[in-house]
Amino acid sequence: MVLEAATAACAAFADACRTGLASGARTGVIVGNAFTALRRTAPAPGPLRDAIMRGIADRPERLSDHLGEDVPDPVLALSEVLEAGQRRGEITAGEPAESLAAVLVHATVAAGQREAAMARAAGATERTGLPLTVLTVQLLLRGMRPEPEPDDARAVALQRAAAALTDTAPGSAPDAAPRTE
Repeated sequence: MVLEAATAACAAFADACRTGLASGARTGVIVGNAFTALRRTAPAPGPLRDAIMRGIADRPERLSDHLGEDVPDPVLALSEVLEAGQRRGEITAGEPAESLAAVLVHATVAAGQREAAMARAAGATERTGLPLTVLTVQLLLRGMRPEPEPDDARAVALQRAAAALTDTAPGSAPDAAPRTE
């Protein structure tokens, strides 16, 4: 039963990744949909779900190793999404996509486990506030964005000089008559 549930959860995650890539969706949308599919397909909160999620977080490749290619490795499925994001400039290319995917899968699943433990401890049946899993994905994806290119001081100086030569230089009023040269 554990293996069947884990297989279904990993397959749903990988299917969401493939569907998002095929549709050309943005990286963040695909990642959010994949984790939503994982959460919806996993068993109800409790010991079985905890065991499955712990296995996915700690050793995502283990299910694939034991059951073959029928159980897609969530890290490998997500690394394809992040590679596409790197090619589109949405994700930094400074780190391997598989490394980024491993961090994202582990941290998000761990956040989900913590969130469930907090809900059980409080006796809550409904979540309040931003779910930890959503917060984790948002923060990690934000940190994976490429660094902005540093300003080219020469280009900035040329833009300022060009603006100073025009009639409507920033901070000045236009001349009464157009310039003729």
